[in-house]
Amino acid sequence: MTKSIPSPAVGRSPLTTAPRIGWLRPALPGRDLPAPESAFRRAPLRALATAALVVTAAYLVWRTVATVDLAVWWVSVPLILLEYHAAAG
Repeated sequence: MTKSIPSPAVGRSPLTTAPRIGWLRPALPGRDLPAPESAFRRAPLRALATAALVVTAAYLVWRTVATVDLAVWWVSVPLILLEYHAAAG
């Protein structure tokens, strides 16, 4: 004699029809998307990010030209490659 296993959906209440965040969870009160950033806030952040990229590029150029000693290339080349890897990461 075999016994049938009831479906997991039997006896459960249906999911709520509240607005959803993502595709799995129902929305919680007060958890809406934040307001978009203003151009007044975005411009200095972009300027700071651009300055960081310029300084990083200048550092890598200086590090490659001024400090790499090819007499001990087995040390300096891997280290400069690590510097470039860190800058790209």
